[in-house]
Amino acid sequence: MKSKKEIQTCSRLVFFVFCFVFFISIFVNLSCVYGKEGAYPSILTDSEKAWLKAHPIIKLAPDPEFKPIEFFDEKDVYSGMAADYAQLLEQKLGIKFEIIQCANWDDVTKRIKSREVDVLNAVVKTPQRETYLRFPPPYLKIPSVIIVRKSVNNHLTLDMLKGMKIVMISGYGYVDLIRNKYPELNIELVPELKTALRKVSFGMADAFVGDLATTSFYIESEGITNLKLAGETDPPNISGFAVRSDWPKLSDILEKGMAMVTKSEKSDIYKKWINLTIEPGITMQEFKRYALILASIIVCILAAFLIWNRQLKHVVNLRTEDLRKEIEEHQRTERYLEESKSRYRSLLEAQTELFCRFKADGEFTFVNHVYCDFFNKSENELIGKKWQTLFVKEDVNIIQEKLRTLSPSNHTIIIENRVHSGKGKIHWMQFINKGLFDNSENLMEIQSVGRDITERKKAESALLENNELLTSFIRHSPIYCYIKKVSPKRSVVLQASENFDDMIGIKGDQMIGKAMDELFPPEFAAKITADDWKVVSQGDLFKIDEDLNGRNFTTLKFPIVLESKTFLAGYTIDITERNQAEAEKLMAQKIADEHGKQALIGQIAGKMAHDFNNILGIIMGNTELALIECPDAQTKKRLDLIYNQTIRGKNLTKNLVVFAKDQEPKQEFFSIDEKIDLVLNLLKKDIDGINVIRQYSHGIPELLADSGMIEHAIVNLVQNSIHAVSLVEQPEIIIRIYHQDEFIFFEIEDNGCGIPSEFLGEIYEPSFTLKGSKDKNGMYKPGIKGTGYGMSNVKKCVEQHNGGISIHSEPKKGTNVIIKLPIIKKELTDEEIKDVKKEKIHFEKYILLVEDEQAISDIQYSILTHDPCNHKVDVANNGQMAIDLLKRNQYDLISLDYVLPGGGNGMDVYHRIREMNRTIPILFISGNIEFLESIKDLKQKDPYIDHLSKPCKNIDYINCVNRLFGSVAI
Repeated sequence: MKSKKEIQTCSRLVFFVFCFVFFISIFVNLSCVYGKEGAYPSILTDSEKAWLKAHPIIKLAPDPEFKPIEFFDEKDVYSGMAADYAQLLEQKLGIKFEIIQCANWDDVTKRIKSREVDVLNAVVKTPQRETYLRFPPPYLKIPSVIIVRKSVNNHLTLDMLKGMKIVMISGYGYVDLIRNKYPELNIELVPELKTALRKVSFGMADAFVGDLATTSFYIESEGITNLKLAGETDPPNISGFAVRSDWPKLSDILEKGMAMVTKSEKSDIYKKWINLTIEPGITMQEFKRYALILASIIVCILAAFLIWNRQLKHVVNLRTEDLRKEIEEHQRTERYLEESKSRYRSLLEAQTELFCRFKADGEFTFVNHVYCDFFNKSENELIGKKWQTLFVKEDVNIIQEKLRTLSPSNHTIIIENRVHSGKGKIHWMQFINKGLFDNSENLMEIQSVGRDITERKKAESALLENNELLTSFIRHSPIYCYIKKVSPKRSVVLQASENFDDMIGIKGDQMIGKAMDELFPPEFAAKITADDWKVVSQGDLFKIDEDLNGRNFTTLKFPIVLESKTFLAGYTIDITERNQAEAEKLMAQKIADEHGKQALIGQIAGKMAHDFNNILGIIMGNTELALIECPDAQTKKRLDLIYNQTIRGKNLTKNLVVFAKDQEPKQEFFSIDEKIDLVLNLLKKDIDGINVIRQYSHGIPELLADSGMIEHAIVNLVQNSIHAVSLVEQPEIIIRIYHQDEFIFFEIEDNGCGIPSEFLGEIYEPSFTLKGSKDKNGMYKPGIKGTGYGMSNVKKCVEQHNGGISIHSEPKKGTNVIIKLPIIKKELTDEEIKDVKKEKIHFEKYILLVEDEQAISDIQYSILTHDPCNHKVDVANNGQMAIDLLKRNQYDLISLDYVLPGGGNGMDVYHRIREMNRTIPILFISGNIEFLESIKDLKQKDPYIDHLSKPCKNIDYINCVNRLFGSVAI
């Protein structure tokens, strides 16, 4: 029998034979690739080999941050797809690349031109770069893509990006190709890819153009969710090695080296970095090499098997002897353990914590009295039993798995688990388990020391539950919540609610661990960090209102102190709707207050005007009689003054009556230029000596409005201009009439005294005037007085016609009043007909039109009965006629005016209609203020009504009719 040393010698011999044969096979395999010299492949010419010997180190400058193509990892190692290609060339050509780190593309260009760098990697070929670089055939072809926000629905091409703001990476060769082909594109160059993508993500740019691999790699790694691929560009991004122009031989060598790269090697690189698959092929040379390697391995295995077989019986005998010795050693160990058990039993019994020993299968071999007392069992009841019977069933498998990991190198394991105590309760215990091994490293027993940790577990569970509640509360909060860890230069998110995806396009769980400059543009991130540090360092409450992406937000930040650390907590609320609601509430309150004020003033003014007119009538009548019979010139002069003042009083009451009346305009078509000429003729005496210039455009449509109200408004405006120029040496009034889009405009401009800017906001207030006793600066001729109701009545008239008024005035230079009134055509235009046909049209229905004004009913009848509606229409000019027609006919819709002649109004007709039919659609047409107040509540109660104010556009009228038809099943 051979000794153990001899067996080990034979084993080493087998190993050396195996290594010898293996290295022989490798040498033969390499000889298939390299030439006779062994340094360079035989595919190179002698001159190329000599050139490589003369230039053993080739300096290569990569892009430091171009994942996954090429970059420097956290250990500053050159990595990426292009780096793998460089390593392949080093292996196949026997050359050595020295990696030169450059700051940016300008640095790379400077060094390649100064011969400090020999080769560039992953470079796009452009006409500009061909002036100082040579380009072997490229090895990389990756699509270039257009990236936009998800809210952009279009599929885009480069031609479609004209007029948009595009961001690209500076130094990216594809920029030159795009600018050469599309010089009109608006391209902004930024230094980093993440900056470019964030500009698009936050709406600071419309699109990003770059290669698919790098862009996809960054979007996925950063967790950006609000960007998408909108299209590919032409041409694609093709890149490879680039060599300094004065080294053409190196360009040829690299071209031959790339030709030696197999499809399988290319496929491995593509799969590794950009997950693209190339179908691997195999050349005959590769086949021979693989076959030779396989044969070498088989020879090695056969040789090892033959040698090992000769020694097998010797090994068996040796192991038998070793086993015998192990048994003897085991027996000695058993005796030793028995002695130790007796020796230390008293010591273990003195332990104040639970102590036991058990075999690998769990059978107790020793328990102390504390262990017995805890489980309320005697020693005899536990010895020989297994610990698994005392522990919670669900924990047993977990404990056994952990105990199996005990080894001489890992001989102690701490386990926390649940047990059934002797009192029927479940306790949490911590057991320190130590394995006892024999000399052969076999586990003999496990000794375990335990203590009750139930109270600690309860505290930990409560703390964990509180943490989970806090995390869940923050994550699902309807407002934007967050907790940060803040330092002077860095603010990092620890917790964030999920809804941040709605604000910045990144979910809350993807924000955790990221600093502000990783989530926001640099300037915005720096401001947030500074504010956060101010809150943490000063312990102040911080509140700010700000706008982002067209929404309004209010943010509250405050410090949280935990032991010796201070964190920042905060929440942000979207207050866009609240601001809008508050603005609408203020506007509604203002309108309500104005209506109340107008109503109160109107009641007072109406009563005063009635009583005052009666008094003026008596004074005017008697004054006229006295003027006829008076012989005294002085007395007659005084009577004439009284008569003129009564005329002024009459005008004042006229304005008061107009102001007091809440009447709906009576609509008729008339020519605005003829109406202005009529007013000027009535005021012919007053405008004597004033240069009145008329500037009327041709083709002014007729105006649908209340002729009397418009005439009264024009009179007030012209009289104001006459008064304003009373002290001007060369008085001038210009009246313009023109139309634009859907409005008729008329302006009255004078070169008079103007209105001080501090009073422009008060000119529409009732009883406000700057004339007479209010003329503190002498702007008007003595004797000129104002009623104070002129401009208030003008504004009221214009608003009742859905128009607008604006005033531009400058003291001592003049005033320009511009009034615009809507154009109401007598039929639909071609464009309006096209718009109507785009929607769902209801046609050939039976409609009752209730309207007392002939001009309005003619228009409505025309557009309802002609294309594209083609309805059948009956017309009623009062309420009673409408009720009679309803009793005889079955209508599909009713168009109802509110102000009707006779004893009742449109609301009376409505109630009669609802007594007969609860669901027939009804369209109210009115501008009456009383009606406008009541229709709000009525529309909430009746879903089959709608309302339009007079005058209304024809297209609005048709659309409203169609909406009402759509609200019921017809």
